[in-house]
Amino acid sequence: MVDSNSGMGTQVLSQGFTTGSNASGYTLSSIETTLNATADAAERATIRAQLWSTATNGAPKSKIADLTVPSTVSAGTVAFTAPANTKLTADTTYHFVLYTVGSFNVIARSTDSNSEDTGGQAGWSVTDYSYSISADEPGGAWVRFSDLLRIRVKGAAVVPPPGAPTNLTVTPTLTPMAAGDGTLELSWTAPSGTLTGYDVHYTSALDTAVLDGAPATGNDASAAWVAVNRGGTAATQEITDLDNDTEYRVRVRARNAGGNGAWVFGAGTPRGGGGGGAA
Repeated sequence: MVDSNSGMGTQVLSQGFTTGSNASGYTLSSIETTLNATADAAERATIRAQLWSTATNGAPKSKIADLTVPSTVSAGTVAFTAPANTKLTADTTYHFVLYTVGSFNVIARSTDSNSEDTGGQAGWSVTDYSYSISADEPGGAWVRFSDLLRIRVKGAAVVPPPGAPTNLTVTPTLTPMAAGDGTLELSWTAPSGTLTGYDVHYTSALDTAVLDGAPATGNDASAAWVAVNRGGTAATQEITDLDNDTEYRVRVRARNAGGNGAWVFGAGTPRGGGGGGAA
């Protein structure tokens, strides 16, 4: 059983919140609320905290995920942890649902204000109403109240993967006519945003033998994509120890905190002796 400290009685409590406008959405880490009771192990096992979707009338609709109750529940702020990679859609209202099963009774603190933390992410809000069901578990009609359950929603904006680099140029460097000493100079325009690095691969195999999307394996460029060992975010790369007069396919992609971007492809042929030029 859960009560609010505003005197609404024993019930299942729900407080809504609306996400911000980050187009890629958010990852939920935890939802905090304030409780007035300390629970022993048996009592802790009866506490249920959940994330619910929202019906068209604004009430909770259906459970999305169970939140993990902490190993210790003491009077004060209690954080309920979301499952890994719990995603929230932008500009969407969700509900934090709290109740207990059995005879253990805990009081959740309410508040008269839906003012958000000054340090919170822009665009997020707490609904100016809550819902409850006068029962031990969800089931039946949700009743709307003007009282608010005090909550704090924690998470992070999802960073989308970067775009593909553009303007890839592959330029052979003039070298003596000898196998294994050819060089290709690569340059490109970086995609927008904060990057953590690039992947640069090359192969001399035909695209019918080694597909554009095949993984990089080993160090035999005639049989597979080979990854260049590099670091940093410079939009240039020198590929050395290539066979002159052999065409090499190259591919470059950017990385950021959100993952890998799309590949951009090019090709070039190292030249020896009097060769040279761009490909």
